[in-house]
Amino acid sequence: MCFRVVIPHQTVFLLCITVVFLINIVFYLYKDETPYDQNHSTTSGTLSMPSRVSFQTSTPPGDMGLPVQYNKTDPMIVAQIKRSMVQQGLNEYASDLVSVRRRLPDLRDPWCFSGSNRLPSASLPATSVVIVFYNEVWSVLVRTVHSVLDRSPPHLLKEVILVDDCSNFPFLKTQLEEYFEPYPVVKFIRATERLGLIRARMAGAKRASSDIVTFLDAHVECTEGWLEPLLEVVTRNSTHIALPTIDRINEEDMSLRTNISLLLAGAFEWDLNFGWCERKQLHRQYAHPFEPFDTPAMAGGLFTINRTFFERIGWYDEAYIIYGMENIELSIKSWMCGGKLVTVPCSRVGHVQKHAHPYLFDVKKDLAFHNSARLAEVWMDEYKQVVFDVNGFPRAP
Repeated sequence: MCFRVVIPHQTVFLLCITVVFLINIVFYLYKDETPYDQNHSTTSGTLSMPSRVSFQTSTPPGDMGLPVQYNKTDPMIVAQIKRSMVQQGLNEYASDLVSVRRRLPDLRDPWCFSGSNRLPSASLPATSVVIVFYNEVWSVLVRTVHSVLDRSPPHLLKEVILVDDCSNFPFLKTQLEEYFEPYPVVKFIRATERLGLIRARMAGAKRASSDIVTFLDAHVECTEGWLEPLLEVVTRNSTHIALPTIDRINEEDMSLRTNISLLLAGAFEWDLNFGWCERKQLHRQYAHPFEPFDTPAMAGGLFTINRTFFERIGWYDEAYIIYGMENIELSIKSWMCGGKLVTVPCSRVGHVQKHAHPYLFDVKKDLAFHNSARLAEVWMDEYKQVVFDVNGFPRAP
């Protein structure tokens, strides 16, 4: 005997609607998308949208310091990247794909939390953070400032001073100020003429209202817990200059490289330029690898210093031109004038190592020659001739 099953029309209709709904969910979850949103002018003036780029929808570009993925076969994208590598020293296209508030891993060792002699955060002084910029990429600069705002305890951040060294990109003027208007802690200093990195930093330091000043480059990303360990070093001794451990942000894919920074210390080359040495070459031994350790030289513009001590040792030498050797000069005179440099492994800051420096494009002088000679003449006494010989300076008759 056969039975005929009759399905009501309403049930068939509901089944069809359900199937269509599920198909749309699957399509939404797995379809290719281009997570690119750029509303700001760039060095090239225009940005082309990639024709077809496949991304993982579950992970935003560059999230947690991962490399940014993009279509490397699109000739328009390749040309744009080559242009920005020359003009800005980094991959602006990749940077613009990354959120200006991207997540980064917490790189601190458990020792950083459990030290029995830690100073409580509530007892630390607030700092003024000084960031000098000149024609910086929008996404890089804004990401730098957000990393400071988002990963610094509010009671320890008195102000963020952005010193514009006479940039000529329009979006770094009113648009930038309007963007940070909701953040009263962010303040601007606008130079009316090119000061150069060295004098611009001093302008920011002298305008700072805090006794502790922290300097950062305009192309960094601070990680969680970066500030407190630096302030602790300077609070314990006002003649100590605290240096964060610098992790490299790859300029081509914006990935955070953390595998080697803890093994290195800042040092001098024979020509007085900065160079890295292995930390194990330093004579002094420490009880724990994450304990702050004495360092011969600082890498550049990332450090925390007591403002009174900075003033006592003469700030930066104003006879230096634009950029270069100021880190070595500050390193030498801090050691020679009763201070010391201390690298802090519990403080981690990512830094984009650029291929080129916009500061130097319009400079006709040999900055390395001039600033090295100035450093040797002022600080090296009878040993200055060693520096002159290494740099190929002519001997006096």
